[in-house]
Amino acid sequence: MAELRGRREKFPQMSYPRDCVLLCTTVFVSLTLHVSVSAVGLLYPFETETRETKVLDGVWDFKVAPPLDPDLGFREEWYQRPLRLVTSDVIPMPVPSSYNDVTASKSLQQHVGWWVNGAFLMNHTGGHLPFEAEATEFLVPGSRNWVTVAINNTLTQHSIPMGQLKYYSEESGFPAGYRELQFNFDFFNYAGIHRHVHLYTVPSAAHVNDVTVVADTTQVPVENKAYLDFSVSVVHDESLAPDVEVHLYDETGNSVATATGTSGRLSIVNPVLWWPYLMNETYGYLYELEVVVRTPSVQSNDPAAFAVWTEAKSLHSFQKTKRAGDVLDVYRLKVGLRSLTWDNDTMAINGKPIYFRGFGMHEDHDFVSAVKGRKTLEKFN
Repeated sequence: MAELRGRREKFPQMSYPRDCVLLCTTVFVSLTLHVSVSAVGLLYPFETETRETKVLDGVWDFKVAPPLDPDLGFREEWYQRPLRLVTSDVIPMPVPSSYNDVTASKSLQQHVGWWVNGAFLMNHTGGHLPFEAEATEFLVPGSRNWVTVAINNTLTQHSIPMGQLKYYSEESGFPAGYRELQFNFDFFNYAGIHRHVHLYTVPSAAHVNDVTVVADTTQVPVENKAYLDFSVSVVHDESLAPDVEVHLYDETGNSVATATGTSGRLSIVNPVLWWPYLMNETYGYLYELEVVVRTPSVQSNDPAAFAVWTEAKSLHSFQKTKRAGDVLDVYRLKVGLRSLTWDNDTMAINGKPIYFRGFGMHEDHDFVSAVKGRKTLEKFN
């Protein structure tokens, strides 16, 4: 999954033709957009009162480079313009999808590079983890922008899965530069963008960039209480130290615990634990953790500190009338209360042994191949 994040600025009306180019073992994807971006941490991009999210999934344009010249797109700098302006022989390609499943061609997945408006943004190695980058400085507000992605899935002895390129000589009757991708695994080597692509904003003055929670259910049988330890990381201007509140709500929206600060422990009375399907009548129960970042309370009785804060805010898109306690950022995520324990022959969840029903699922689907959208993942728990 590729994720771009933006500062707290409303998206204007956007049109973004998506272009995707496959360079034999490399793919280029480009889309046109209007927005700014910031990057630290890797929280899932949920939309809240202070954050806006655009899902860039859809049908993108796609192009295959000559098999014997996979670097053609780099030499000709296809990323400098939308692909439709570079060549007319692009084909529509759904994103997310497996390109080599749709096109019946082996390629793509391991090495990823991003360009914004022709300027190099970042690269990433590994096709199994999400990543993101800040693109704010590369974008031009009020005008059309495009993002280009180049993806290369050449397998090596250090990639996952492993493989290698074998080259054949002209003396053996093969064309110049002919090579074959060889591997020793028993599944189809899917390649492409297999998860959602997001463009999202975060407040520039202060925002949550990481949340860690650890549940403790060991005391439930003794005192009918569960505990949730939390740690919150907040990125903010040097001119202020914002206040942080953490709230926990049940599925009906009732508050069951609250705390202040960037770390601490929440105590939940009469907790509803998270259970897998068939292990309890109430399975998959999720609470909602809410993190609220506010302007520091010191401003209410410290005019000098408030003056510094007001001057700092002029660099951002926030109003200059914020006072102590005003909300700067809100982030919410679902959490379940469960504990895992194990010994030499048993693994238990919340103290009960787990019966494992299978492992090593290959993500094969008749239509979307290796793609697993959020709805599909939630459906199968």
